[in-house]
Amino acid sequence: MSKEAMKLALNKAFQLGQRYWSWADSEYSSHWKKADAAKAEFDQLVQDTINAALAEQTAQQEPVAGCDSIEAIAAARYKVVPSHDSMFYRHAVVAGNGTQQLYIGREVECENMARKFAGAFLDGAFVMQSRTSQSASKPWVGLTDDDFIGLTTQQIFAMKFAGAKLKEKNT
Repeated sequence: MSKEAMKLALNKAFQLGQRYWSWADSEYSSHWKKADAAKAEFDQLVQDTINAALAEQTAQQEPVAGCDSIEAIAAARYKVVPSHDSMFYRHAVVAGNGTQQLYIGREVECENMARKFAGAFLDGAFVMQSRTSQSASKPWVGLTDDDFIGLTTQQIFAMKFAGAKLKEKNT
């Protein structure tokens, strides 16, 4: 995020704060509704600014290039970052590009949860590897309908894609 964009975001946040309190202190309920709208606009501005800063931060970091180790990929996927979404907890665990917060807590708790998320990621990789090695062309063979509950369409297609890649590699 550029210096100018940050300056604009902070100025807008200040103006929204001024507007919010002038309407929130009013004795008219119509002003209270305007105060709620200003608060919602402020919250959206904060979230957009955080997302832009995190996206730029992750873009500047070097990707895990040429990484053959699934453990290194898992470790790089889950990060502990500062968070301002909670007034009590100042850190969060984010996945991937940093836009999805998985856990908010103290820094020590977040580091512990990041290790647990990475472990779960590795467990999933192990399960997928064992299932695809049993049936390289169809990794979903042997799964019941209950195994698909909670999976998104993207995850199901990823399973199918992983099976196709393994089939190509084995031939």
